[in-house]
Amino acid sequence: MNYISQLPNELVEAHLTSKRKKLKNYNNNFYLKDKQEFELEFFNKHSQEIAVEVSYNNVTMLNRLVIRPGERIWLERFLEDNKKLMFETYTVDKEAKEYIKDNGNLVLDFYHKTTPSITYTNVWSSYPNPYYWPYTYPSYSSSYTFTADSSTLTVGSSTANNIANTVNFAQSNQQIETGRITKGKKSNQELVNTYENFSSLSFKTIEYKLLPYSQKVLGSKDIRKYCSNCGIRIRKQTWEFCPKCGTKT
Repeated sequence: MNYISQLPNELVEAHLTSKRKKLKNYNNNFYLKDKQEFELEFFNKHSQEIAVEVSYNNVTMLNRLVIRPGERIWLERFLEDNKKLMFETYTVDKEAKEYIKDNGNLVLDFYHKTTPSITYTNVWSSYPNPYYWPYTYPSYSSSYTFTADSSTLTVGSSTANNIANTVNFAQSNQQIETGRITKGKKSNQELVNTYENFSSLSFKTIEYKLLPYSQKVLGSKDIRKYCSNCGIRIRKQTWEFCPKCGTKT
């Protein structure tokens, strides 16, 4: 009998989605339009809770999200603020390339659950029993973690509010488009505090890059061809003649 096993770091999934539909992954790059909102889809295949720490634009969030065993959730908001995840684009001079290298960086670090340990200390005492072993529970300074209630997630297209106005410059050869992960409109997804303990060392790290849609390099599959006579779409490269009007393609 053959047995198939999975390594621990393979027992978790993380995807970018829009309206709960997976966005196409181009070698860990994703191309989004200006003010496009998105979600992070997580699936925990472990038998224990795991926690995920998220970094946006190379800024690590203070809190972690707890995902229960077998749970699949779509996180649409920031943990520290009930604002939706959104990608916003703008233009900069080409000379500013070195200053925008963190733009659109999305890093996900996953952590295993741990059990609090008890520390014993040998203390001499004048009590009737001269030896005793008091124990003390260790103190924790870690930040709160959250679990998401996916039933409260609302999905829909919208425009962001409370976004600072930016000056739109005409595209030129001296400018390039870039984009950052920022806050969109208010989210109705609710999070609750949980007091679990997790390892300080991550067992898996996923790094994604969000880029403006204008930077996407179109391949042959992305380019659609139409008949020059009747306008019908030529769906196969092997078609030498239009199936509707017979015009040579």
